[in-house]
Amino acid sequence: MTDKIKGIDVSCHNGKIDWKKVKQDGIEFAILRCGYGNDIRSQDDNRFAANVEGCEENGIPWGAYLYSYATDLYEAENEAKHILRLLKNRAPLYPVYLDMEDSDGYKRRYKVSDKMCADICAHV
Repeated sequence: MTDKIKGIDVSCHNGKIDWKKVKQDGIEFAILRCGYGNDIRSQDDNRFAANVEGCEENGIPWGAYLYSYATDLYEAENEAKHILRLLKNRAPLYPVYLDMEDSDGYKRRYKVSDKMCADICAHV
């Protein structure tokens, strides 16, 4: 017996998804990118709404994530607003995640990662 379930991470970079086939292939959940960065429409994932619809039509529970570019608390609050706008009137069954990568070490060096994550979580 296994405690593992199969899921996928999807964004607009994956193109148009055949959600019926995804379900038939045994995928049990999806984590969908809702957007990235600031709360402006040009930074919404342009496949998010279609991916939510595809999951819901095929009985695939979903969660969401925002790819963060925040470097301070003001930007973190703006990203929280971005998440809330995109999830308005939606009910994900899986959590909402923050994809907070730090390839240049800025967030770690200036000790802002924990504060920004806590701030976004407090708003969302």
